[in-house]
Amino acid sequence: MSTAAGMQTAAAQPEVNELLQSLAHELRQPLGAIDSISYYLDLVLPRDDGKAREQSSRLHALVQQCSWILSCALEMAEERPIAPQLLSLEELLTQALGAMRGANAEPNFKLDLAGELPLIQLDPQRGYRMVEHLTALFLPLSSDTYPAHARTRTLEGSVVLEMTVATPGHSSEAALCAGSTMAVASIRRAAEAHKGSFAFQVDANTGVRGRLLLPASSD
Repeated sequence: MSTAAGMQTAAAQPEVNELLQSLAHELRQPLGAIDSISYYLDLVLPRDDGKAREQSSRLHALVQQCSWILSCALEMAEERPIAPQLLSLEELLTQALGAMRGANAEPNFKLDLAGELPLIQLDPQRGYRMVEHLTALFLPLSSDTYPAHARTRTLEGSVVLEMTVATPGHSSEAALCAGSTMAVASIRRAAEAHKGSFAFQVDANTGVRGRLLLPASSD
């Protein structure tokens, strides 16, 4: 890329980010209205009309998925410098799972938390979104038959959060639910901004695995 082309790209980036912010803001209103309609349908539909109630639940899930995709896109465009604080990765995980339960989506997650892990330096807002996007990435893949597993541990001066689900049949990120590729990219970007890393693997036979690694604080 020439210097002139590079300068044009750099100059256009703030405009793209501003457009994305405006798009997300404008879409939240119709998405919220659709979500309200789905909740209303849940109240008025006959209890014995299983097909109609299934479609209403699907409508609610699609709204949640669209909101998640928007959130991941905004994370990708985030330019605000991080403001790290000492935080517990396990607390962020339990908060994210608690929010899912509060949204009437009981997550099929099995937890294996090490407990008393070292704290990590994370920007509170971006750190929470990173963990939230990670749990949301595995939620559609989990089921009673194939629950997702979340495990924390330490590794050579770092704190590790591993998530796995043995759901077979997926061959790549693109074969997962809509928004997964963007979610993986946003998690990786946030992890690297905090001097960490995120590895993600999809195997048609063994399932899906993600590993978030963040340096433990020396304070």
